[in-house]
Amino acid sequence: MTSSVHSKELSQQISVIQNTVAKYFELELRSMLSKSRRRILCVPRQISMYLCHKYLSPIASSAEIGRKHHRDHATVLHAIKTIDILMVNDPALVKNVEELDFEIKSILGTDSLRNLKSLDKQIHGLLRYRRFLKTTIQEQNNNLTQSILKYGKS
Repeated sequence: MTSSVHSKELSQQISVIQNTVAKYFELELRSMLSKSRRRILCVPRQISMYLCHKYLSPIASSAEIGRKHHRDHATVLHAIKTIDILMVNDPALVKNVEELDFEIKSILGTDSLRNLKSLDKQIHGLLRYRRFLKTTIQEQNNNLTQSILKYGKS
């Protein structure tokens, strides 16, 4: 599979999480993703980023998650940290996240998440092989250059 297929599937997974969170909090997705800093919108948005990170972190970077939330990677990292801290002292938030967690798992299914992670491993394997080939070619070129220089001087 190609990187664009990976990107499309990843984008769909993030959209599912975003829509599930917006629906859970009875918000329009557009409002949840807006620039507003109102708590009623910020917390669901942060939960959405937190859950995207939880389910897709080996696959989706914080920059990718941020782009889908109209934010930068630092905001995603802040959201993850904020939700982790708030969940320590807020049983209602823990309940919300657990309910969303259950709902997202039922929508996405473990097979879908497993397939996405498998695809990511395949892509990483291909990238490692590409780096190996590039290194091997560079070494061969260096050896050839040294041989030419060595025999060219005699």
